[in-house]
Amino acid sequence: MTEFARLIALAITTFLVATVVTILSNPDLGRFVAAKLGLSSEQFHTVEGRMPQPIAAGTGALPVLRPDPGQWVGLTGFPSSAEIHFPLPHALPVLSGQLQLVLDIQMISRGDGLVRVSINGTEREALVLEPGEERRTLVYELRPEDLVGRVLTVALTGDGTTNQGQICPSNVTNLGVAVEINEASRLMLRHEASNIGAETALEILPQPLELAQTDTGGDGALPLLVAQYLTRMGAPAELVTEGAVTLAGAEAVPVAEDDAGGIWVASSQAGIARLAALRGAMLPEIYGSDWPVPISVLGADTQTTSFRGSRRWTLGYRLADMPEGRLPDRLDLSLITSRLGDEIDWNLRVTLNGTLIHSSSHDGRAGRIDLPVALPAARQALINEIEVTLVDPTPNQGICRAGPDAAAQMLDETVLSLASPGDEAGAAEALVQRLARGDGVGLALPGDLTLAAARNGAALLGLVLPLTTQVTWADTTAGPRIAVISDEAPDDSALYGAAHRYLVQGGGRELQPVTVERLDPQAALPVPSRGVAALLIEW
Repeated sequence: MTEFARLIALAITTFLVATVVTILSNPDLGRFVAAKLGLSSEQFHTVEGRMPQPIAAGTGALPVLRPDPGQWVGLTGFPSSAEIHFPLPHALPVLSGQLQLVLDIQMISRGDGLVRVSINGTEREALVLEPGEERRTLVYELRPEDLVGRVLTVALTGDGTTNQGQICPSNVTNLGVAVEINEASRLMLRHEASNIGAETALEILPQPLELAQTDTGGDGALPLLVAQYLTRMGAPAELVTEGAVTLAGAEAVPVAEDDAGGIWVASSQAGIARLAALRGAMLPEIYGSDWPVPISVLGADTQTTSFRGSRRWTLGYRLADMPEGRLPDRLDLSLITSRLGDEIDWNLRVTLNGTLIHSSSHDGRAGRIDLPVALPAARQALINEIEVTLVDPTPNQGICRAGPDAAAQMLDETVLSLASPGDEAGAAEALVQRLARGDGVGLALPGDLTLAAARNGAALLGLVLPLTTQVTWADTTAGPRIAVISDEAPDDSALYGAAHRYLVQGGGRELQPVTVERLDPQAALPVPSRGVAALLIEW
């Protein structure tokens, strides 16, 4: 009996030792067991030991929150990259700053990855990722040069493999990893001001800026106008029922703060201009251009790039931003390319709003491609995207040996041209051309417009109204009148005897296509579709 008990004890001891060794040798299993035993939180929270102590919010420390709260921001798969931009207040006497970056990491077993952290283009960290889930808090003291300028740019780049047994894991996207920049990430600024002031508070509010749409009657049209105005100039804003910012009467002070911490902006030209300046809103570069329009003002990448397989350029433009409100009818394309092997030619494709409009082959030894590509007016809309794809068909040299890298550059000589600026135009182009004239427009909103309809109306207004067009209220201008209407708030004050009448509708909760329709001035006004707004424009 004693021998039998000794054998049982030895078996139990052996089992326990083997279990502990297995848990210690497998981090994922260790985390699982610890969580089941209540020895860990839902996510492992690690502050890197060599990093400084995080600054706590309080007197003399101003937190600047991560932009786009509620939105997922980060890396998905390998390779990938992500950027966030923290606004820097220009009027606050900042002594120093600290970036507190919180990363939530998920990676499948047998994954292998590295994430680099850069601040204003300078690499500050390289993190080796481990399989499983964890949270890591990274704290960086900022250099004086980091605090100069309007924004602090934080960039993540990830590389690695989660190939799960692929034969050739190079040059592929591995999707078994996600690194989220948690909402708790923030910038902490040490300062010596006794009161940060209303302008600084407005400057550091996270994007998108929340504008209160309280009443759409009278001056209540202003938040709708300002929301689309800021968004199109690079400072996203949205309408909400109770926002952090309220547009009020034409006060002596452009920006003020109330006792409850709310920010009030004067609804005067000076107040709106100050709001735009503090939020970093700038008129798009295209507004300083004339025909032909260079691709540099459309944000195109004109740097030389090495690649394997194919290289893609995207050119985006909206009709309301084009000179004189006209659509281009030709893309004059200029590319410099590397030389390909004998008997191998470049393949070139051009799509317009997802429709293939050109396909051709070009000499792989010429070193340059110059090509005019017609842009059919029927394929263009209020928002347009041209995609140019250059394909190197050089075959791989083996199952795991790709061909040599090719290189190509889109030259600044590439332009959008207006070859025949005639008087014939579609409904959308004719409408925008009229709104682009310098005599201004009048805006009218019904007092009972819902928040959803106001948001929809702001989006539609941003599609047809040039940013440089002067806007007043409908009863104070002799120019075109724009009324935002909905099925719940139809327009009951249409211009009597108007010679031209247009209806712009679409978008909304069901994301219907946006259409521009010429209406018969004598016909009855149509009622917009349920749940969406529309613009009735007449003169």
